[in-house]
Amino acid sequence: MFISCKHGQALLASLTLLCFTACKAHHSAPTAAPVVVDDDEAFDHILNPDTPLRLSKAEWDQLAAGPCGGSDFLPYELVVSDSGVVESARLLPYTGSCNFIDNPPNPPPVVALHLSEANTLVREQRFIPWIINGHSTRVIFHTTLPIAPPERFGASHSLAVPINFRSVIMSLERLGCEGRCPAYSITIAGNGTVTYEGRAYVKVLGKQQAHISEAAVMQLLERFREADFGSALPAYIGAYDGGDNVLKVRIDGRLYQVVDGSGLRVGLPTAILKLEQAVDETAQSRRWVTGRLSDTR
Repeated sequence: MFISCKHGQALLASLTLLCFTACKAHHSAPTAAPVVVDDDEAFDHILNPDTPLRLSKAEWDQLAAGPCGGSDFLPYELVVSDSGVVESARLLPYTGSCNFIDNPPNPPPVVALHLSEANTLVREQRFIPWIINGHSTRVIFHTTLPIAPPERFGASHSLAVPINFRSVIMSLERLGCEGRCPAYSITIAGNGTVTYEGRAYVKVLGKQQAHISEAAVMQLLERFREADFGSALPAYIGAYDGGDNVLKVRIDGRLYQVVDGSGLRVGLPTAILKLEQAVDETAQSRRWVTGRLSDTR
């Protein structure tokens, strides 16, 4: 088929106009407003625990000496995309830990010095996407970024290398708190057997069993090694009750254990906190604890 130069130019102009109109319509289409969800629901969807804003010991002591003992968090409003990525993070007025009306709306100066780092940390969070009415959906909610003192370790000790890998047993026991914290235990044996026992504030009560690959077990044991679990203090406990979590690994009969009672506030290393979640993730405990992997309203 022959197209004259004149007709070809007209056709090209028409296609250009059509493309411009379509692109303009695409870019000018309004973005749907995010759906409001509560912080409990957001907690069910989080994929990686917060990396806290770490202060120096002097800064932490200065914060603790402030009104009401200071505060160990920064409040944020997050907008999360339909793929689970943080789109925006807005710092909310600072209320302090005792919520007095006359508290200043801005963070204490010692914390304000680190706001750029805090904003970066809170935007690094990732979430299981919300599926609402069959579609991945943008959401908005309030959350907090923890503020913590420096990490504390004990004497340096490496985990033993297992002679018999089948002897390895890793476990996480969440004992609950004064509120409605889920109480349950997860045990992962070297042969891949996963044993769950739900005790309170969980979707599934009682015992359940599942199986994972030995490769997944080996990978989790390596996470214990990377977290320098053998050098952690045996307990991180203080005046603050965050709910006790007991993390254990047994290798050829030798037991290593860390009790997380007050968590980050008393120097719990971030890697140990993330190790707690790694046990949950490896065992896929969400299926029993919350009964869902995403919101399906």
